[in-house]
Amino acid sequence: MTLDWTDFPDAPPVGASLCRLDDIPSGGVLSGVLQGYPFLVLLIGKTPRAFVNACPHQFLPLDHHGSSILSGDGQRLLCSNHSAVFNAKDGQ
Repeated sequence: MTLDWTDFPDAPPVGASLCRLDDIPSGGVLSGVLQGYPFLVLLIGKTPRAFVNACPHQFLPLDHHGSSILSGDGQRLLCSNHSAVFNAKDGQ
């Protein structure tokens, strides 16, 4: 199960500005909160990807136990709570 903004009816609107592109660390993930909703932003190549920062299994932020949540090859997001793995391109 992948969570997205439509699962949060009071969330900021789709297209809301989360950060500037140069705020995203090279080869890393930017974690933040907008209007009370946690988010993650990363770059896949030059394309930004944004996700709700919540593991669908435990509903804790993926980076709850540490900020190293992007795999070494940059292709997977890793839940720091229980090591679940998600595709960094689409969140699946």
